[in-house]
Amino acid sequence: MNFKSRRVCCFFLFIALMLVQSFITISVFLQRVTTAKRRELFAKSPITTVAVSSLAQEIESDKVQTISNTEEVVNSASLDEEGRNIANKTLANDTGMLKVILNNSAFELFEHIDHSYRNYSSSSNRSNREVNLDQISAEEIVVSVHVIAFSRPKSLRTLLLQLGEADYRAKSASSVDLYIRIDGGGPQEVVDVADEFEWEFGQKHVMHSTVASGLRGMWTSIRPQNEKEVMIIFEDDLRVSPFYFAWTMHLLRAYGGNGPKIRDPSLLGFSLSPLKMDEISYPFVDWYVLKNTKKNVHLYLHSVPSSWGSVFFADRWNEFLKFYSKRMEPQFYNTSDESRRKSGVAVPLGDPNLLIPNSRTNVWPGSWKRVLVEFCYGRVMYTMYTHIPGRVGFASPLQLTGAHSTAAKIPSDSDERFPSREMLKNHRVVRALNDQNVMNQLLRRKRVKVEYMVLFDLWGRPTTKLRLAVEANMFLNRILTTDQTKYKGLVGLWSRDRSAVSTWIDSENQRYLIYQPQFGFSNQQIAFKNAAYWATCLNRTLVVPPIFVPRVSEAKILSAADLVYFDEIFRFDHLLVSYCSGILRTESLTTFSRRGIHPVLIYDVHPNMTGDELSDVFFNDIIPWSSIPRRKFKLDMCSESMSARKLQRFFGHIKDSVLAFNGMYKCSMIDSRSKSEAFRLALFRPSPLFLSIRREVFGALRALGLLGFQMETECLCVQLRLGDFESVCNLNTPWLSKKRKTGYACLPSAASVSAAVARWQGPCVAVMTNDEARASAMLHQTNKTLILPSAVRAAILSLGLDRGLGSPSGQHLLTILLEQLLCERSAWAVLNYYSTFGETVSLLRKGGSKSSVWW
Repeated sequence: MNFKSRRVCCFFLFIALMLVQSFITISVFLQRVTTAKRRELFAKSPITTVAVSSLAQEIESDKVQTISNTEEVVNSASLDEEGRNIANKTLANDTGMLKVILNNSAFELFEHIDHSYRNYSSSSNRSNREVNLDQISAEEIVVSVHVIAFSRPKSLRTLLLQLGEADYRAKSASSVDLYIRIDGGGPQEVVDVADEFEWEFGQKHVMHSTVASGLRGMWTSIRPQNEKEVMIIFEDDLRVSPFYFAWTMHLLRAYGGNGPKIRDPSLLGFSLSPLKMDEISYPFVDWYVLKNTKKNVHLYLHSVPSSWGSVFFADRWNEFLKFYSKRMEPQFYNTSDESRRKSGVAVPLGDPNLLIPNSRTNVWPGSWKRVLVEFCYGRVMYTMYTHIPGRVGFASPLQLTGAHSTAAKIPSDSDERFPSREMLKNHRVVRALNDQNVMNQLLRRKRVKVEYMVLFDLWGRPTTKLRLAVEANMFLNRILTTDQTKYKGLVGLWSRDRSAVSTWIDSENQRYLIYQPQFGFSNQQIAFKNAAYWATCLNRTLVVPPIFVPRVSEAKILSAADLVYFDEIFRFDHLLVSYCSGILRTESLTTFSRRGIHPVLIYDVHPNMTGDELSDVFFNDIIPWSSIPRRKFKLDMCSESMSARKLQRFFGHIKDSVLAFNGMYKCSMIDSRSKSEAFRLALFRPSPLFLSIRREVFGALRALGLLGFQMETECLCVQLRLGDFESVCNLNTPWLSKKRKTGYACLPSAASVSAAVARWQGPCVAVMTNDEARASAMLHQTNKTLILPSAVRAAILSLGLDRGLGSPSGQHLLTILLEQLLCERSAWAVLNYYSTFGETVSLLRKGGSKSSVWW
C-alpha cells in the first residue's frame, strides 16, 4: 500500500470515529432531556402516590411491561394536559419503564432498579441455561387466595391481617379475590372474624359449610373458576411473608404461563413454604436441599407436593380432583380402615394394590394429601420450592394442635404473628421472610430453565424426570396386570400420557422383538442384555424367553410347565436404557402367545457361527415356528459391536409386528464398558420370588452347618470349569488365541488349585464346578470346609418347590444362581478367565467393590 492510499484510509477511519462519538453524545443528551422531563412531571403533581409496581417485575421479559394502573394515572384530574401527554407517550414506549411514584427519592430508586435490570438483561443472554420467555401480560394471570378455617378465630384473624398487609402492587389488572372457607361445627366467632375482615384487592367470598367435612373435604371442595386460574391456598394456622404475593407473581411470570413454551406440563405448582423434612420415609428425618445436591440452588423441584402455602394451577388441580373422586370410591378405599389406624394400629389404608412402595403415606388416615402424593407419583408431577438462606420461607405453619398435630406445649389457637421458640422446635415450622434486602437478592437471581433444575423424588433423592417416568410406568403397569377390568378406569385418570395403559388399550399397535437363546446360562444372560438394547433402540417390546440349563442344546424340557423364564428370576421391566434414551418394555411369552401373531421371517444375524448356534429348540419345540422361512445376511452383522445408527439402518424400516432373530449372543452394542456393566447389573436384579427362595436355601445350608462362617471374611471361592472345557481349551480359534495372549490358564492344574486353596487362611471354600467328583479330589487334602453344588441342590430339594423352579432344570438353574451368590459374597475369588460364568461372577463382585483373580 502506497503513502497516498494510507492517507485515504486514515481519513475515513477518522470520520468513522467522529460519527460514533457524535452518536454517543446525542444519545446521552436525549437521555438527560427525557429524565429532566420526567422529573418535571413528578414535581408538578400534588399526588403523593398513585400506584407502585412491585420489584417482582424487575426481571420480567426482554421488554419490561408496565403493570401499574395506567388508566388511573393518565386520567387523574390532578394532572394537567401537558402531564397527561407526557405520561401517554412514556407509557406507550415499549422500551421504557414508568413507575408512577410522585417524589424524587422514589424516582431515583426506579432509575437504580431500571439500571440493574438492564445490566442483568445484557448479561443474562450469555448463558443458555436461562429462560428465554415469551412475554406474559399481567392481564393473563388470574390469581385467587383461598383460606381454610375451622375453630381458630385468633389465628384466622392474624392470618387475614397478614394477607391484607402483604404487597399486591405486582397484581394483574384483574382483582385478587379472597375465598374464606369455614368448615361446619366450629364456633360462631370464626364466621364473625371472616365477615368483619375487609379485603380491598378484590371481592371477598365467605363460604360457611353446614356440615363438618374435615380438612380432606375442605381442600377437595376448592373449585377454580376457569382453567387459567392460579390458586394460593392457606390453612388458618399459617403465617405469611409480606412478599408472598410478589414472589408468587415473579414465579408465575417466569414459569407459570399458559403457553406450552413456558409451562412445564409436569409442574403442579409452587410452594411458599420450604421443605425441611422427609415425611415419606419412616421415621421422619430432617431434610435440607443443600445437603442433597452440590449445586447452590435457589429454586428446585420435588415430587412431594406442598400443603402449607400452596400455589396450584387450575388445570392440574382439576385433573387431581377427577382422580381423587375415582380413587376414593369404596372399591379402592375403605374408610373403615381409618378408624383402626386412629385407634393406634398402623395398617396400610385402602386397596393394597394401589399403595406406593415404601411410602409412609399409605398409613395416613383422613388425609387428602396422601391421594395428592399418589397422584404425583403415578402422573410424574413435581412442585417448585424456593430455597432461602437461613431456612426461612414465604409461608409457614405454626403447627397448632389440631387434626394432624398434637404437640403438648402448643395451643390449639394463637394470635402470635411469628412462631414462638417452642413452635420452631417442630421440623415443619420456619420464620416468614421479612427482609427486603433478601427479597431483592432473590429477584436478582438468574432464572434457570425447569429442565436444568435439581429434581428430587418422593424420598428426597436426586433423580431425573425420565427415571420418575420409569418408576411410574412400572407402578401403574403392575396395577393393571393385577386386574385390568377393575383398574383400567382409575389408571386412565392416573397416567397423563396413557403410556401405562397402552399395552392394554392400544395393543394392536405394539411391535415385538423375540430371539432364540443359545449356549449356557451366562451366555443367555449376555444375549438377553443385547436383546434389551436392540428392542429399546428399535422401540419394540421384548418377548421374555425361557432359560435353558445347563445349555440350550442339552436342555431336557418335558413340558411347558417345566420352563423357567427370565422375568421369574429377575426384575427389569421398564428399566431405563440410557444408550438408546428409552425405556425397556417386556412382555411374557404366555401373554405374547395369546396374541396369535408371528414373524414373517426369522433373521440369521451371524450365520458363520456353528455348534449351539444351530439349536432351534425354542423356535421349533416351544413355539411352533419351524415352517417360518429364514433369511441369512451375507455379512456377519454381529461380528463386531453394533451402533444405534447401523441398527436403525438394517432393521428400523421393518414394520412387521414381530422381529425374530436366531440368536443374540454376539450382538452387543457400542457402549462404554462401565455403562454396559452397570446396565447388566441393573438388568438382572433378583425378583421377590428368587429373594425368598434364596433366604430359605441359605437357612437350610446353615442348618447343615455349611454356612456357619462369615462369608465376607472367611470364605474363598474357586471356579473349576472342567468336563467340556477339556476339549474347548484344545481348540485353535481366534477367540481362544486372543485369550491365551493374556497368560491366564484355561484349565488350571490340580497342583495349582491345591496350592491356591492351601494358601487361603480361612476355614471355608465355596466351589463352583461342573465336575464335582474331580474337584473334590483336587481339594480333599486342604482340610477346608467345602460348600459344593450338591449341598446347594440338597437345600433346594428340601424346599419342595412346584413345577418350573421345582423341575430338574429349575433346580439346576437355582443351583447356578446360588453358586454365583456364594462366590459374590466370598472374601476372595479365583475364577476362570475363559468362562462367561466367571465373567459374570467377576462383574457381580465388582458391583460390590470386591476384587477377583484369574487362574
